[in-house]
Amino acid sequence: MTGIALFGCAIVLMMLGHGAKTYRWRQFISVYEQADYAMLLNALSVGHLVNAFVPFRLGDIVRVLLSGRKLKNGYSLAISTVVADLYVDTITVGGIFWILSLTFRQTESAALFSKTSHFTVLALVLIVLSVIMYAQSNRVKLVVQNVASLFNPKIELRLLHLSWAIIHSIKDIYLRLDRIKFVLSTMVMWAAYILSYALFAHFTTLSLPDVFLTVFSSNVGTLLLQSEIRSLTWASLPVLYTIYMVMPLVLIALITAVKRWIGKSEVEQRPHKTILPQLNENERLSFLEHYFSGDKQDYIKSYIKINQDINIIRDYSSGSNDTTILCVSNQATFFRKYSFGENAPKLYEQVLWLKEHAGVLPVAEVLRFGRDADYCYYDMPYISNGIAFFDYIHTMPVEQSWNIIHSMLGCLTNTLYRHDHCEPSEESVQKYIDEKVLENIDRILEHRKIKALCRYDTVVINNVEYHNLPYYLPLLRREVLQQVFAEDIYTDIHGDLTIENIICVRNKTGEDGFYLIDPNTSNYHDSPNLDYAKLLQSLHGGYEFFMTAKPPLVKENRIDFLHIKSAHYYDLYGRFDRYLASQFTPAQVRSIYFHELVHWLRLMPYKLARDEKRAPMFYAGMLIVMQDVMDRFGPMLGGKNEE
Repeated sequence: MTGIALFGCAIVLMMLGHGAKTYRWRQFISVYEQADYAMLLNALSVGHLVNAFVPFRLGDIVRVLLSGRKLKNGYSLAISTVVADLYVDTITVGGIFWILSLTFRQTESAALFSKTSHFTVLALVLIVLSVIMYAQSNRVKLVVQNVASLFNPKIELRLLHLSWAIIHSIKDIYLRLDRIKFVLSTMVMWAAYILSYALFAHFTTLSLPDVFLTVFSSNVGTLLLQSEIRSLTWASLPVLYTIYMVMPLVLIALITAVKRWIGKSEVEQRPHKTILPQLNENERLSFLEHYFSGDKQDYIKSYIKINQDINIIRDYSSGSNDTTILCVSNQATFFRKYSFGENAPKLYEQVLWLKEHAGVLPVAEVLRFGRDADYCYYDMPYISNGIAFFDYIHTMPVEQSWNIIHSMLGCLTNTLYRHDHCEPSEESVQKYIDEKVLENIDRILEHRKIKALCRYDTVVINNVEYHNLPYYLPLLRREVLQQVFAEDIYTDIHGDLTIENIICVRNKTGEDGFYLIDPNTSNYHDSPNLDYAKLLQSLHGGYEFFMTAKPPLVKENRIDFLHIKSAHYYDLYGRFDRYLASQFTPAQVRSIYFHELVHWLRLMPYKLARDEKRAPMFYAGMLIVMQDVMDRFGPMLGGKNEE
């Protein structure tokens, strides 16, 4: 074989090695998503081209920038996969240096021995660091969090996100990588490289160790700078080495450029996993802080397991232990609801309820669901002409909003409330009162913030004086409530019929429809009065406005906050109150209003535990409703109506 042929074969084999290296890099990325091979090959060749002339491997940064802008997971995945690629190659190069040292022991130079020692130490350091980071992962995470917390939230998020990406994606690559393909592509890559080095060595009459040393000791730029300009000819070693290292990269860059010019590369479309699914930066930061602090590790694992195939657009969670998110995956937009731990079985009951009632009521469709011992989730369709009832109420005439409510109440009366009609047992009523009323009152009064407020007989809410909770305890005793709920009947119910759980569907015909979401199956006291009371909690108590209000100012027995209940709500409440009076006896109406009080009592412990800053505001809302209800119905029970 002629010298030119040897040189040409060396260049072709170098290109083959780069191709195999790109194929292996693509395997790392494929753990999360499919990437265009030509794009990755171009990024690798341009990065290596920069490394050929610039020190400190700055070309790897270029490689990250070129690939990261094209990946669905962005620069985080690019960085983590390039780090994984360099990690494997550093250890491999150290091993090859050892093999060369042993093979060419008789002709071993001091430079080869030095470089072998250098890469051996570097490989051992990487391996030891990996073991330490794995064994002391919690401490490492805390160090990362403490360092990141020194900066402002934006920089903190970037540092934590990058650290998460490297830690989590490398872990995923290790667990999910196709090891057979990985080994084969690595073997092909290094076989092509080493054979190319051997042919180039034969062409230049150098030894293979000398070529290997040159490749991993100095770049083209350094070699040219160290040479005398006068001595540089086409046949000189620095020029030949430059052509040998640069030409394969230039040819690859030209080939990929022509391919992009001829036509856009097609990437197989399939579900992709996201390194971090939240799109909202505040939610991302909160999640990462939990992860690096070591909190809620079971939650973190389940969260990633559930949501790794989606991007989260917005969090719609409200007053429950479940999370509801709007998300997108493979161009499909849908709602996902999930829960962990002891709340997961309750959410699964919700799935069963929705499936069971799909043919009876207009309810949310369950597209898919998943569950195990630690979590449960289900997906609901995103309907483009759907609108939350709260938004509908405030953008449409009140008459149309009332038509939706009236239609829904008629539908419930004629379908759901006709099922399993029976009288409640004394035991079930007592359990409802004990667990939903009396135990919650104890939890509320035991909380430090409420204890401070209960030192006073009254609470001044936005400059209006109201009786404090202890004042009403005589009318919330078990025997009193048993009398109040005496005429309740049991049927199938929704269980959480607030305004936020009603979705309107805008129709071009003008006859807008609705469907229901988020039933509650853990009420014990399955009376339709609970559903009516949930509507009261919205229209009478203004629950949705409390959910969006800012934290209150609390000083001594004063609670001040901006609370504006809309005219639409006042109008709809008046209509609903008249509807109740027309459909039920006074005793039944009283029961419905007392169930509204129970709903507020059930809400308070959750708010005290999960939203402590705003909890006094909900306490104030409860007292406002309580005074209104007791003023209206207390005398029916022999209670005082004092000012």
